[in-house]
Order: sequence, then C-alpha cells, then structure tokens
Amino acid sequence: YISTRPECVPSRQAGSGGPTGGGVPFAGANPTGGSDLPDARNEVLVDLSVHGAGGPVRVQVVRGRIEEQGVDAIVNSGSRSLIMASGVTGAIARAGGPELRSAMQAAPRMQYGEAVFTHGFDLPAKYVIHTAAQPYNRDGSSESVLKLCYNSAYTLAARLGAKSVALPAVGAGNYGFPPQTAANAAAEVTGLWTRKLGQFQLIRFVVQEQPTADAFVQEFMRWEGCRPVNVS
Repeated sequence: YISTRPECVPSRQAGSGGPTGGGVPFAGANPTGGSDLPDARNEVLVDLSVHGAGGPVRVQVVRGRIEEQGVDAIVNSGSRSLIMASGVTGAIARAGGPELRSAMQAAPRMQYGEAVFTHGFDLPAKYVIHTAAQPYNRDGSSESVLKLCYNSAYTLAARLGAKSVALPAVGAGNYGFPPQTAANAAAEVTGLWTRKLGQFQLIRFVVQEQPTADAFVQEFMRWEGCRPVNVS
C-alpha cells in the first residue's frame, strides 16, 4: 500500500446512489434497504470532501452505532467464524433479526484479512460485509492483515455496487490494536481507494470509544486542506 493524503475540497453533501447489484450471497433473500441518508443519531466529528478518481468522495468520522447506518453497505469487524456473536458482530446480528443471524451462522469460516457478505435483512443497510482481523501483535504482521481487511472490504463493496459504506474501527477493541495504529491503517487504505479507484461517494467511519475517536480525528485531519465540522 502507498500512504496517501488526498487533497480535500470544502465539504458538501455527496449525491446518493443505490447499489447496482452483483455477486451471489451465500445465504438469505434480497431485502430492501441501503439508502445514503444522514443519520440524526450520529455525532459528526470530521466531514471531508475528497477529490477522488471518479469525482468528490465524502469521508466522515462520526460517533454512533454501526448497525444504525443507512448506507448501501456496513462493515462488520468480526472473528474468522461468525457463529459466536459478541461486540460489533453481536450488535449487528441482533439488529439484523433472525434471518441475518441465520445467514451469519451459515457463512464459511474466513481467513484473516478475508471478507464475505450477507444481506442486511432488518438493518437499514442493504449489505453487511464481514471481515476477520487478526489479534494485535507487535511484530507488524497483524497490521498488514488489518490493512488487508480494509482493502478486502472495499473490494467486496465495490463488487456489490455500493456507493456508500460505513465501517467501524476494524481491529480496535477486542482485537487489541492501539487506536492510532487502527486509525493509520484505515486512513492509508481509504486514501488509496479514494485517490485511485473512484468507486464510492460516501465513506463513513463509525466510532464509539473516546481514544479511538481522537485517533481517527487526528489521522484524517492530516489530509491536506481538510477542516472538521465538529469535534467534541
């Protein structure tokens, strides 16, 4: 990966766009959902408009709940198996209802850094992209896997035709990544996708814990020409 700090322009509302389909889900039917709508429950910490390869890309850091995001696809930072549902995975499973829980239980066991998807069922999002982070270690190998998680999630979201994606702080929390390390990986891979690939109109990072929020705000504020809407 190449570390990038995309040039930013003053933030404005990006146009909405629904997914165009593609890919074959491994479980479940095709539910409704996935509109690029603002969520009043979010506390916006950073709101940027980035010059992307395909036009402006809105990049946000918000404090909120990932399962409440009204976007085309949300990302679940889970374990290699989705049967044991706790943390972010448990919150998504509960909010998505019994069909989502069944689809998650039927999902294949993932390799670290891999991503698979289910439909969102009762969630506002049309799709849930599940990726498996490796627990943090100090030798650097887990950080490479963390970047692969983000890249795999973006790749699958693009394949599904998603224009708006919401992601948690993958690797933070139960997986033990220091907040700044998690934020660095997120910003590096997101910078590459916004600058080179031009797929998305909205990328939203949803955080909860204060140290994680501080790290993500600090990291994305390094992007040239960017200003925060609100930092608490």
